[in-house]
Amino acid sequence: MNVHRRIGLVVAGALGLILSLSSCTSAGAEGTISGRLLAVGGPSDIPNRPMPGTVTVTNTNTQRQQSVSVGADGQYSVSVAAGGYTLTGASPLFGDGTYTCRSEQPVRVTAATASSVDVICLMP
Repeated sequence: MNVHRRIGLVVAGALGLILSLSSCTSAGAEGTISGRLLAVGGPSDIPNRPMPGTVTVTNTNTQRQQSVSVGADGQYSVSVAAGGYTLTGASPLFGDGTYTCRSEQPVRVTAATASSVDVICLMP
């Protein structure tokens, strides 16, 4: 095999690698986080009561935040770039919206996947 042919193959391989890596950073590198904003504990006999309010997802690397409204059913869903996230929430039914609710642990989102994470408001 001559030198020019080898160089051509190396260049073609490098271009293929660059193109495949660039597709990993496109808009398709998003996933979804969904779950519920829940009241847990307190005097009620109903465990894990859904609450309206707001859920905020924070990218642990960039600190970029995105908030979504939560209806009376407690359900939320948000599309985010792949990465690590912490989740917090607030509800007017929990400390008049001034107390912070939290997920039990951070979540890692990968491209084209759905993660389910509940945000918990621990009622006294």
